[in-house]
Amino acid sequence: MMKIFRPFVLVLPFLLAFGSDVFSGSILSTSGIGLPLGFPDARSLGMGGVSIAQLDPLTLNRMNPASLNAVRNTRFSLQFLYESNAARDEAAEQTSRYFNFDGFSFFIPLHERIGIGMGLAPETRADYELEFSDALNSQDYEKIIRGKGGLNTWNFTLSARPLGYLRLGLTAAYFFGKTEETWRLDYDSADFASTQDVLSMHAHGMGAAAGAVFEPVEGVVRIGAIYRPVFRLKTQSDLVLRPGYSTSVSRSEEGDLDYPSLTGIGISGSPWKTVNLELDYIETGWNEFRVNGAFLEGTLKSRRYAFGAEFRADDNIYAPYWKRIAFRAGFSTAPVFVRDPSGNRMRETWISFGLGMPLMEDQAHMDAALQFGRRGSLERNGMEESLIRLHMTLTGGEKWFSRKY
Repeated sequence: MMKIFRPFVLVLPFLLAFGSDVFSGSILSTSGIGLPLGFPDARSLGMGGVSIAQLDPLTLNRMNPASLNAVRNTRFSLQFLYESNAARDEAAEQTSRYFNFDGFSFFIPLHERIGIGMGLAPETRADYELEFSDALNSQDYEKIIRGKGGLNTWNFTLSARPLGYLRLGLTAAYFFGKTEETWRLDYDSADFASTQDVLSMHAHGMGAAAGAVFEPVEGVVRIGAIYRPVFRLKTQSDLVLRPGYSTSVSRSEEGDLDYPSLTGIGISGSPWKTVNLELDYIETGWNEFRVNGAFLEGTLKSRRYAFGAEFRADDNIYAPYWKRIAFRAGFSTAPVFVRDPSGNRMRETWISFGLGMPLMEDQAHMDAALQFGRRGSLERNGMEESLIRLHMTLTGGEKWFSRKY
């Protein structure tokens, strides 16, 4: 990437965000290639995001490919996300809302010990708008910075159970996406020409991840692990300058981007028949994120802790409907992947509640998760975000490859 692009991608947008008069979206998505997402399924999110040691025949696990072997029928799921973000800094306050399709998953058990799957999910999201008012030579102007885009992943998964107490999984992922940032300068006076600059970056490449679930006591204790190494994406960056007084100028260059590693371990236990408890620890090396060899300033290694509980539903189809609903709750906390402009760490904390509901006489299933979260602190970091998220996953399934006589 040309040196002229680096301030846009690495540092300047994040610093400017704290001095804006008006903003929307998430301030933190101005950094890097957007705010990290990587949401698991709604069942897991209702339990604080725990999923590494999860084994559920009704759920298509996004985090640990080894867990998919617990699914006995061909299943397909769709996920949706609604988010409200009340963000504020020392200069302004703004509430933004976001609703979108959040990916799909598909899994086919080929045999009781092996299956294959695929899925599409967002990985990062850039979504912000900043406005500044100032004057140059006594001429008032307004500067507007808008960002959008992010990374997505196509996942192809193999999940197997070589031993009765051990499940293994391998995922090959194709990462692709685009971020675009527009800088516009509008003068109040007709004697000054307005300008607009657009920086865009396309990225694509392959990554891989592996997972395992060890079940020393079937149905009682499970231990899971996941690992994703650092991998490199190819990038193409384009800068288009549109000064109001002359012809547009464009520049383009190819480069690369190092996406960080991820390591996680989880434990799940059922001390009682109707209660399931899970605990996850995930470490993401955002300090490894680089664009053409340049580290993203202020990034750090993120260590996330999550705990969740589920009160299981009655699996008797003749039981009253409310008894067939699973109730969930959870908690998670982690440092934000980048420091504030003063070098202080920021923390992200979530409280979650969830439901699991059978549909269509158990032919389908719906999971819902409601999360309340906070990022940063106005007193310590100069900014904070109060968030509400609603996740919904709809899953249906049927048996394929069954022998008929």
